[in-house]
Amino acid sequence: MLSLSARRPIHLSMFQRTGSIVRRSALGSVFRRGISIQPMTPQENAEELAQQRVHRPNSPHLTIYQPQLTWYLSSAHRITGVALSGTLYLFSTAYLLAPAFGYGFDSNMIAHAVSQVPVWLKVPAKFIVAYPLAFHMFNGFRHLLWDSIHELTLKGVYRTGYSVLALSVLTAAYLALL
Repeated sequence: MLSLSARRPIHLSMFQRTGSIVRRSALGSVFRRGISIQPMTPQENAEELAQQRVHRPNSPHLTIYQPQLTWYLSSAHRITGVALSGTLYLFSTAYLLAPAFGYGFDSNMIAHAVSQVPVWLKVPAKFIVAYPLAFHMFNGFRHLLWDSIHELTLKGVYRTGYSVLALSVLTAAYLALL
């Protein structure tokens, strides 16, 4: 039998203490539930649910995080990939189907149409077309560099990110001025 003396303190949990009164009061407070069930119509249930949702906290949104270069480059890589492949499919389909509908969509027609555009409009248009291609290409090289386990430090990731942006602008400007 355990004794609680002043000379030797014994630490027992409330479930290990002897005596049914202590055990009953401890278990009673643990297992007592304050749930009441009320019959409700579906409309009342929906209204109560809507009222409960008003008081719930919102989930975190991307706007609570500080934007970083890696987010932007990852998103831009995906967007340029979709845009480049969509453009390829669109022009390939147009090139294939144009003769069937009586339109001339060949390289001579495209060269003639581009020659009619003034230079002040042609250079920015070429830059707009060349930049996604250059960015996607250099960012793809960056991913291949990562796959070979190089530049995987935080400093290396940012260094290659800024390099991709600079090389993309320079390459697109060069291609636009050709």
